[in-house]
Formats: sequence, structure tokens, C-alpha cells
Amino acid sequence: MKILHICSGYSKQSLYKNMFLSLTSYKINQIVFVPVRSKMELNKNNIQDNKNIKIIYKFILKKLHRLFFFKKIKLVSKVINKEIDFNEIQLIHAHFLFSDGAVALKQKKIFNIPYIVAVRNTDVNFFFKYMFFLRNKGEEILLNAEKIIFVTPKYRDLVLKKYISQQNRFIISEKIDIIPNGLDSFWLKNKNMIDSNFSSSEIKLLYVGDFTPNKNVKAIINSVLQLHNKGIAIHLTLVGGGGYNSEKTLKLVNECDTSLFTFHKRTTSKEQLLNHYRNNNIFIMPSFKETFGIVYLEAMSQGLPILYSQNQGIDGYFKYRRPGYSVDPNSLNDICDKILLIFKNFESLSTNASYHIDNFSWDKISLEYNNIYSNCINN
Repeated sequence: MKILHICSGYSKQSLYKNMFLSLTSYKINQIVFVPVRSKMELNKNNIQDNKNIKIIYKFILKKLHRLFFFKKIKLVSKVINKEIDFNEIQLIHAHFLFSDGAVALKQKKIFNIPYIVAVRNTDVNFFFKYMFFLRNKGEEILLNAEKIIFVTPKYRDLVLKKYISQQNRFIISEKIDIIPNGLDSFWLKNKNMIDSNFSSSEIKLLYVGDFTPNKNVKAIINSVLQLHNKGIAIHLTLVGGGGYNSEKTLKLVNECDTSLFTFHKRTTSKEQLLNHYRNNNIFIMPSFKETFGIVYLEAMSQGLPILYSQNQGIDGYFKYRRPGYSVDPNSLNDICDKILLIFKNFESLSTNASYHIDNFSWDKISLEYNNIYSNCINN
């Protein structure tokens, strides 16, 4: 089986690397085509010395391509046709609906090669939402795909209801599978169960991530202040930083009671992150927009209940034995109430978090993809 991945986000996140490596357990030869916008992205997350995976980076994208979508697709298609022998390719996996799926659709029209496509945060909250003139193209890509992958059921429901014409809704819905992002094996090998006799008089919140407005860190800080003012013992550990709004966020923290907050710079050390998770008892990230949120899973692997946003990220995955609660990210009162509710039900939520975590192993997820690839090719 020979698969071509078109993955414009490959150099930005390691999850794709983990996915492709896990797929080598099966008899799959993979070519990964990665168009990038800067020289700094070249060779990021590269995979060395694996005869079944070939990564092709191409520094071909410019800033203007953000404005001229069809010029970008034409350019990427031209370059990919020079680089790839499509007589050998049996299936294309486009990892973003618009940026990668439009290229896959072109190849299908030329070479009659089937493709599957994933729908992610950028597709839903930028292309579908704001690029009105591209909605028909998005629907065309979905109609011509063999399979459609959503990483969250909430995004599936939103896209079908809001952006797909009624006459095509059923056809497209029949092609959809919900497959989550996988968790790095480090976290599964180092799972932690909270002691059943856990007791703490202090709520220890943890946030891990950047300080962009989308992550809603200001609301987390304000929720701590509000609960503290009500006489509740609480502490917030912030790990990360960077991104627009970082300086304002740190200034806000520094102006507050220092006993309520601890700040640690961004780290890539899994061991350091492991300690942060184990030294706290609730993970909180009420983002406004979130495709999935791997950090939720990292926290769950350490037995931490999680607070996440309604209709975003992992919301909708846990119909039974929930590992935490969703909130309205615009409501400070809702965030505060759910923090207290999680703390009140800590033991059961922590147990549930540990219960679910094995479902996010790359071994299980790669098996699902292998079955999809095989079925698409055989059909």
C-alpha cells in the first residue's frame, strides 16, 4: 500500500510525525508532501532512517498566498506533480480540508486517485466561517472524498448544520468518521492514578499553553481572583507563554497576589511537564476555539480532571464517565462554578480521566486509519 500525505501543518506539530511512525506497523509506504512558508520550517519533525517514510519539504508558499487561495492550490499542485510519481500512489490523505484537500481533489480529477480528507480548526473557524467564496469548494472536496475525518464530533455537527447544503448533507454525513488525535507514548507509559484517598484543602489549577487571546488565559486568572475573594483556597500554575497577549498576561499576573500564581516558561521537556501535572489537581483550558487539545489528554493521563470549552476540542467525546466539565468560555461565573464542581467530584472525575486515556493511543488510532486506507483502496 502506498499513501501520499499532503500535510501543510506537518512542520508545526509533532502529532503528524507520531501518526506516520505508528502507521509503519502495517505494510504502508508513505510519502509526505509538506509545503512551507519559511526556511525555518524546512526539515522540522523530519523522520530519519525509515525506508517506509519519505518527507518532501518545499519552500514555495508566500504571504500573498493567504489572500490568493486558488493561486496557492495551482502552485502546490504544479510542484507536487513534478515531485510525485502518481502511477505508484494508491490513496491520498489530505490533512486539512481546504489547503490540502483542494490539491487532492485536483489530483483525483487528473489521475483518478481516491483521497480522504481531515477537517480541522482552521477549516471550520477560518475558511468556512469567513471565506464565503470558498464554501462551495469545501463542499465539493467533501463530496468527492472517499472518507472524511473529524477529530471532534462537535465540529462535525457544526459543519453539517451550518455550511453544507441540505441536498448534500446526508451524502457527506455517511462518509464521516470521528478519529481523535493520538497521545505521545510517553504519557501512556507514565500514566498516573490519583490516590483514592486523595484529599486537598486547596484547588490547584494548571494551565499549559501559549498566551494568545484564543486560549482565554485572562479568564482563568480572573476566575482565580474571583474564587479567592470568596475565601476559597486556590492556586494557579501557568506553564508556557508566547504569542500575542503574552506580555499583558504576565503583567496581569505580576500585579496580583503572588501567593495565588506560579509562572513557568514554556518547556519541551516531557519530564518537566509530567511534574507540573502531578503537582496540581485540575487542568483548565477554556479556549474560544480548539480543534482538539492534546494537553487535555496529557493531563488526563496523570489523573487530572479537565475543564474545557463547550462545542470545542474534546467536547462530545465523553458521553459516559466524563473526565471533567465543559464551560461557556465567555462566562466567568460558569468557569468558577465548574471549577468548584470538579473539585467537589474530584475522585470520580479523576478515575474517569484514567479510564479513557488508553483510547487515545496511536496504536489504536493507526489501526483505524489502516482499515480506512485498505477499504478505500479496495473499493
